[in-house]
Formats: sequence, C-alpha cells, structure tokens
Amino acid sequence: MDNQVTTTQNAYMSTLKDQVVMANHVVSQAAEWTAEAQQMQAMAQKEKETIKSIKKYGRIIKISIPLVALLAVSRLYALFNFSNDVVGLILTGVICIIVWCIPLSAKKHIKKVDECEKKVQEYYNSANMLVQKYADCLSIIPQQYWYPLATSYIAEVISNGRASTIPVALDKLEEQLYRWNMEQNMQRQIELQRAQTEALRRIEINTTASVVADIAGLFFN
Repeated sequence: MDNQVTTTQNAYMSTLKDQVVMANHVVSQAAEWTAEAQQMQAMAQKEKETIKSIKKYGRIIKISIPLVALLAVSRLYALFNFSNDVVGLILTGVICIIVWCIPLSAKKHIKKVDECEKKVQEYYNSANMLVQKYADCLSIIPQQYWYPLATSYIAEVISNGRASTIPVALDKLEEQLYRWNMEQNMQRQIELQRAQTEALRRIEINTTASVVADIAGLFFN
C-alpha cells in the first residue's frame, strides 16, 4: 500500500514538474516575442515621425533648394562663362534630382513602417498561438504570475522538491518577491546614502580649501 502511494506521488510530482517546466518555457517564449513586437512598434513609431517631418518640410525644401541651386549655377555661369544650354542642363538635372529624392525618401520610410507592423503582428500571433496551444499547462498557474521571473521560480522550487504543490510554490514565490523587493529598496537606499556622502565629502573638501585659502591670504596680504 505504501509503495502504491509513493508511486502515485512520484507520478504526480513528475507530471507537475513537466507542466510547470513547460509553462515556464511558454511564458518565457511568449514574453520574448512580445518584447520583440514592442521593439518593432517603437521602430515603426520612429519611422512614422520621420515621415511626418519629411512631409512637413518637403515642400519647403522643394521650393528653397532649387532656388539655391539656381543661384549657385548662375554664379558658376558668371565665373566660367558657360553657355546657356549647359547652365539649363545642369539646373534641370539638379532640380529633377531634388524633386525625385524627397518622395523616394518618404517611400523608403513608409516601407519600413509596413515591414515593422507586419513583424509586430507576426510576433503577437505567434505568442497567442503558443499560449493557446499549451493552455492546459498554463492553467495550473494563476494568470497574474504569467511572467518569466515568476514561472521560472515556480518551476525551480517544484523541480528541486522545495514545493510539492502549486499553492506551496506560490507562497514561496511571494516570500521571494518580498525579499527581492526589500533588497532592491535597500540597494536604492545604499546608493542614495553613497551619493549623499559623496556630496558631503565634496562640501568638506571645498570648505577646507576655502579655509586654507583664507589663512594663506592672512599671511601673504
């Protein structure tokens, strides 16, 4: 009877271990894809801002640069005495290049936006499909703990035998999260105090230097 109970417990723990390990893998992969999607969204937003700038200043550039080019070519004509045909050819070429390059630059950024948004959709779709595929494994962990730091810790305490059930693993996780939070706050306090000490040390050095200068002034003035 005892052997049967032990066998059942071992089978349960083995299944639970496999589930939490898979859940951790799914959450970690989904988080990675989500992070990639967010990076692509940021890139797309930057490209959209560039497009706005191109559209905003494009007309001004199209008008002002040809005028500058006209003055430059006219100056070249005055200096080198080019024929009117040569001047006209050069000026036409310059204007055509400017007018052609500005829309081309905007099109290039529009293409990048489309590529980024397509990638964003692909990453989100992949993450959603992965979560749906392994929904059974994920269901044993409350949804508020579906982030890599939590699932990896749950998988660790289950795998090394420190917890035999999900509720026990969650209690240990909460304790660890509290410790991490306290350590982070303590580190912030230490950094703040170090900065304050450094500022005080500088004040003391400056004050000492000022006193030394005053004493020296008494002797040499």
